[in-house]
Amino acid sequence: MRTHVAGLLGASLLSANLPAGADAPSSRPPGAGIVAIWLNSPSLDREAILKMPVIKDGQAVVQWAQVEPEKGKYDFSALDEQLADNAKRHLPATVQLNGNLKPQYLFNEVPYVKETGKDVAAFRQVNNREGTLMFWHPAHEKAYVNCLTALRDHLASSPYKGDIIGLRMNFNPFGTEMTNIFPQDKAAEYARKERWIQPPGLDRSLPYNGFNKQEATDYVRRIMRKHVDLFSGVVPMFVRCTFDSDVTEEFAPYLENGTFGLFETGSLFAPFATKAENQQAWFLKYCKTGKTVGYAESFCNAWGWHSMMEELLLSPPQAFYWRVLCDLHKGVSYIACYGSDLNMALTGAYKVSARTVDGRSVNIDYSDSQSGFDYRGQFTEALQFGDRYAGWHASPASAPGAWIALRESDAVGNANNQREKLKVFTGDYTFLMERLPDHSTGVTKVGPDQIRYGGYARRLPAHESMRLKVDGRFLESLKGSCRLSVIYFDDAAGSPFAVSAGGQTWEAPMKGGAAWQTAGFDMAASAFKPAADGAQIVIQAADAPICLHMATIERK
Repeated sequence: MRTHVAGLLGASLLSANLPAGADAPSSRPPGAGIVAIWLNSPSLDREAILKMPVIKDGQAVVQWAQVEPEKGKYDFSALDEQLADNAKRHLPATVQLNGNLKPQYLFNEVPYVKETGKDVAAFRQVNNREGTLMFWHPAHEKAYVNCLTALRDHLASSPYKGDIIGLRMNFNPFGTEMTNIFPQDKAAEYARKERWIQPPGLDRSLPYNGFNKQEATDYVRRIMRKHVDLFSGVVPMFVRCTFDSDVTEEFAPYLENGTFGLFETGSLFAPFATKAENQQAWFLKYCKTGKTVGYAESFCNAWGWHSMMEELLLSPPQAFYWRVLCDLHKGVSYIACYGSDLNMALTGAYKVSARTVDGRSVNIDYSDSQSGFDYRGQFTEALQFGDRYAGWHASPASAPGAWIALRESDAVGNANNQREKLKVFTGDYTFLMERLPDHSTGVTKVGPDQIRYGGYARRLPAHESMRLKVDGRFLESLKGSCRLSVIYFDDAAGSPFAVSAGGQTWEAPMKGGAAWQTAGFDMAASAFKPAADGAQIVIQAADAPICLHMATIERK
């Protein structure tokens, strides 16, 4: 029996739009959890990945040229085939109509340039050999709107409509997402109308100009409005967080009332750049607060690969794990993971030949059997954690637990760009638990690189305390007993620290083994009583400082 989630998702978005202080919804969005994406590589065992217990959703991707092989003639059989395959597996899916490959006839009606050059990021998304189309030209926009209309009509009558989590709103300008040309000198070069080739079928009664950022932004506005007109009440929609902030503000009511979910393709353990931080802050505003749902696709895999190889600040297990924690902190309900990362959880092996941004060749051939590490286990446990918590942030009365991942860093995730400094994603990653001000300090790369915890932590000085405050709605919902756990780096023998909650105090051993340890304590849920400052949990250092990763309370 297929799961039908679209109507339920729409209802959950509206019920999540609650005023501050109101009771939170009592369930997570349908299909919330880990999404398997980009499984087409022949090196991946697609069948095995889709059978992983943590996988809750898939994707259905078609190219514009694929669904419109001839002008005005549409064929969505490739989309139906993918939706049917996901439905057979009981996996809801997102739908995306990509524009990397555009219909051939457009090159007879729309101005274009022959470049698909590697020196312009937007052009790197273009797969048409003929070059790059002028997406803001009226003929291009009309053709895309016609295709969207055909897609709406098809989805409205599709037997798989109920299996669609949401339509990923693509503007399909140069490729799929990017609407701007940079660096600035390149934008100036393509701003000249004469730079663009006039094809023989060009309607010369239609006005057009060379590249202009304002025209590009206005195009985005019109396409967003068209999505509202076409798809409202048909399927849920996810809108990108990567458009211009002024446009976001203009369409904020659609995020406030849950008409739009929010999605990104730049998720990482910390924003890759300050521009990405500005975009991801929208998740904190609309998703973490429960106003709408969030979908996050990773910027790259845990090794730094997407269309090229990036250098990341953290090791692969740490990059993958902390990316999951960051998404949960942002209020993401759908955590989309590259097939290569999912495959690591299956096989403990990864192999790639790629080029870096500066053109260097990189070859990686990693295997747990060769290294003696357990990347397979580290990736698996990160996925299980994400699957357990995704979507529960706005439902504290039903959430499986509350936690805080302790950190402090203003460094962007890009190891080659440490001049930029973060301003928003600098502190702890929180899930129904927060840390009150104390004297702890942020540290990075603690312990072995092959252990997922150590990307970030906080060091609590000797004889100092850390006080944690848990969401009251979560605590009130606890019945019977629960488990309180603290994960710490054991690097100081003979100086145990204390953990106190609900009138009880436990001792956590320190043996000096230079390894990550978990101290766990069972307690009655009814015992949690806040101190005057609101804290329900206190961690007290003794004669040595403590390096702390996480505190959790989980239902039993």
